[in-house]
Amino acid sequence: MSVVDREVPRIPPAGRENGTVSRLSLISAQWSNFGESPFAGSSSRLSRIFSALLGLALLGWAFFYFVSALCAIGNFAWRQPMFDQWRMYQTLLAIPFPHNVLVLENGHHPIIPNTIRYAEVQWFAADQLLQIGIGISCALMSVLILCLIGWRERGVGFGARSAAVMLPILGIFWLANARILMHGNEALHAYLLVLSVVVAAVFTYRAAQCETNGWLVAASAACAVAMFCFGPGVASFPAVIALGILLRISWRRLVIPGATLVILLLIYLYALPGDEGVRSMLSLRPWESTKIAMTWLSSPWATEWLGLAQPPLYPQMVERFNAEGQWQPMVVSANALVSATGLPWRTLSMLFGFAGTIYFGIRTAYTFLQKSKLTLLQSLATMLCVFALATSFVIGVGRLSYFSEHSGQVFADRYLIWPCLFWTGLALLTLGDVFRARVQWPRLVFGACVVALPLALYPMHDYAAGWSSVVYNSSQRMAASARSGIVDADVVTSIADIVPEYTKTLAVFKQRNLAMFADPAWRLLDQPWTGSIDATTEIEVDAYWMETFDSERGTAHHLRGIVKRGVGKLRNGFLALLTDDNRIAGFAEFSFVGKGKKTPLFLSLPRKRGFDGYVAGTDSTAHYRLVWLRLDSGRGTLLADLPRK
Repeated sequence: MSVVDREVPRIPPAGRENGTVSRLSLISAQWSNFGESPFAGSSSRLSRIFSALLGLALLGWAFFYFVSALCAIGNFAWRQPMFDQWRMYQTLLAIPFPHNVLVLENGHHPIIPNTIRYAEVQWFAADQLLQIGIGISCALMSVLILCLIGWRERGVGFGARSAAVMLPILGIFWLANARILMHGNEALHAYLLVLSVVVAAVFTYRAAQCETNGWLVAASAACAVAMFCFGPGVASFPAVIALGILLRISWRRLVIPGATLVILLLIYLYALPGDEGVRSMLSLRPWESTKIAMTWLSSPWATEWLGLAQPPLYPQMVERFNAEGQWQPMVVSANALVSATGLPWRTLSMLFGFAGTIYFGIRTAYTFLQKSKLTLLQSLATMLCVFALATSFVIGVGRLSYFSEHSGQVFADRYLIWPCLFWTGLALLTLGDVFRARVQWPRLVFGACVVALPLALYPMHDYAAGWSSVVYNSSQRMAASARSGIVDADVVTSIADIVPEYTKTLAVFKQRNLAMFADPAWRLLDQPWTGSIDATTEIEVDAYWMETFDSERGTAHHLRGIVKRGVGKLRNGFLALLTDDNRIAGFAEFSFVGKGKKTPLFLSLPRKRGFDGYVAGTDSTAHYRLVWLRLDSGRGTLLADLPRK
């Protein structure tokens, strides 16, 4: 009998002393009723009310994290190529199809995402929207499946089901994962993989309910998709096999995913282009790889809490927490733990990873030996844990040399989604386990942790939204400078690997009218504007010059401004900088929301009012005008006469 199928023991009425309800008994009754339905019979009406309020609070947090993350993505998902893409597009654009989607990419064979990226180049001028759309849709579908299964879990009440809805949302849409959520390139291969793993788990559970092999074939197909999305996808096969063993699927039937794995590994390691590169990355040092795996698995703990201790993982985050005050206790507590144990926070993080792994291993072994029947939610949670654990060892073996040279990268945000899946799965399993205990303290502890979790995750959620807005601004500045024929090296080095690769790929974009050059307006650079320029009183703009720097076109000047009034009238056109003789000297791009927002984490999708632009020239006394130009009508609107530089 599974944990959730057991009858939940009723709590006897709180003891009375002299006609008064004991405070301690009342608190115990309330917390122990965490899983009770607010509409079922209970020992106390107050307990039912408490359970209902608790469930509603958890659902409220789930709504907040879900909507705020989607709004952050809508506001700041990066519309320009970023980071590794400046190197990847050289291969994608230089090699004919289909060879370009089969090449080795940093030790991976992301064949399916590469095919989608190539389609985006061919049909949508590499505007990043197809990758963002598919990637976030896969994240949404993964969360939807997890939440629906959690909500429909039998044998638990309103509070526990509310927690089962909240936990997957925190695991996937916590903005500590902003590097993946905002980057269409990474969202595509990461969340398509996550969805494949979730679907494979459901199919494996269904396979255990019947004797036909169709569901296992479908699960193997989902794992194949995962394998050719991103490197960690190979871990989905052992996860399916492990889940199949726990579900008592016969070894004869489990040959299906096992044989599929062997065949695909042979193709991956020996048949596809770059197979030598894959094999050369493997390093067999078991203990070193295990330590890397456990440290990597603890990334959420390091990111949100332990990494606040000295020397901090993100110094800017610690400075902000200390300055604002309300989150300073997290910094103090992290340093206190380091001081009390005498261990560096990185070592503590590794121990957290070992603790989570050992707990999951003991729990899984107990479940197997007791021949407990898993529910669908427990099966899905187990799949997430096994997949993330297997991924950690794939990373530990395949990236051992890299992490040995760059130890800080083990906590890199581009890897964070996989450890988040492990802890999400472990929390979902524990959610059911707490109802097995006959004593009340496991429910008390777990209930307190569930309530505290969204509060503990909020600081990083808010901080990452701000980081996303800053990177979005940099990416739009990069686009504005590129369209203006200028390389702003400070911006480029923050969003591209190295400047030479950026300039080489940029030349290809310009030649093929891709990405920021998809709009034909860029061809008007240094050309006279022959249309009209009209004045307006309906639009108010405040603009000012920023820094200057040297460029290939002379001294470059960075302009920043904001549309204070009338931004809704700026449609179907582009921002340009004109000289006195109406020559188009540069372009500007809308790049930030604007003033009046205390935090970038808000539940809305405001139109961008702030912009950044560039011009270049040697005449320091030149006068410029900021205009809104429309190619379709040949008309322009004067927005601002700019002061002398």
